Amino acid sequence: MTLLKFNTMRNNYIQITIIALVAGIAATLIVACNKTNDDEIISGIVQKFTPAKDAVPDLLTMFTQTHQDYKTGIKSGGESMDLGEAIWTLEGGVNYEHRGDKSELRYTAMDTLLLTANIFIDENQIYQIYTEDVYDLYDEMLRFAATLVNEENILLFASLEIVSTHQTYVELKYTVVLGFGGINQSGMNETDYWYAAGGLGKCGPYIDQQIGKDATDRIRFFLNAEQVNVDYWTDVDVFWHIYEGLIACPNNESCFWGPGSQWECLEPSEMTDWLNKAFFVVDYLKPLEKQRITAYFTSDILPGDPVWVHCFDYISYGIPHSTPPHD
Repeated sequence: MTLLKFNTMRNNYIQITIIALVAGIAATLIVACNKTNDDEIISGIVQKFTPAKDAVPDLLTMFTQTHQDYKTGIKSGGESMDLGEAIWTLEGGVNYEHRGDKSELRYTAMDTLLLTANIFIDENQIYQIYTEDVYDLYDEMLRFAATLVNEENILLFASLEIVSTHQTYVELKYTVVLGFGGINQSGMNETDYWYAAGGLGKCGPYIDQQIGKDATDRIRFFLNAEQVNVDYWTDVDVFWHIYEGLIACPNNESCFWGPGSQWECLEPSEMTDWLNKAFFVVDYLKPLEKQRITAYFTSDILPGDPVWVHCFDYISYGIPHSTPPHD
């Protein structure tokens, strides 16, 4: 299992992504162009699949049953389905398999896996995938999740997203985020004096306490402390790498602390202010009809400069579902 580690900046990509998201663009299809060996341009379409919420349990139950029938030889392959529907079903299937109360989870860790699957383009230019390849992907996704989940954690959510499409295959990014239990607290208090970054612990009257943590850990805790009555998620969106300059907070104030020294001591009032701004960013990016799942707030040192900044490694949203857990 790999704990979250902050990556290098990709500002151009992030700006394009954020502009599209905050403009409220809800694309129903993705067009991808590929070249054949004869340099003929081939355009394929990934149709977005979003079923009615009340239909989700039956769809996922049916999928898990047909997957089991395929494994036992009751059902054969040979059929195909839209790639967009397959991605929704695979992601939802893993989350449904790991359904259960997630309201007390406070801390997260994550790992990712890159997957490749064969696809083809039908007569309507829609990307298709054979059902046996869907079932094989599902087996691999379940095995990967099983290597991470244990008695000390719960699968908080899984997401599956397209990295790239080609004429005959698709590359996918599979992310599993685990949740750990924690103590619920109502908010910042008068003891919240924290060094800004670097795991330097508390400062001011509480110096040398909580070494290994810093202001970002404390802010991240409260961002994820809200109790949500949910057993599993579908239609997961993960927004990666959110930095200063991408979003304007009220009154044109900075949304994130920094750049500055990791030794800067943030007092309780400052901690509360940066927490409120972090909540603003989370709410600002939230897609319509979805809820925030979790947000990994962290810090990074700027390349070439001995200064630090606060940022989000990722923020995730999805559609929540509440059903009885496994027997």
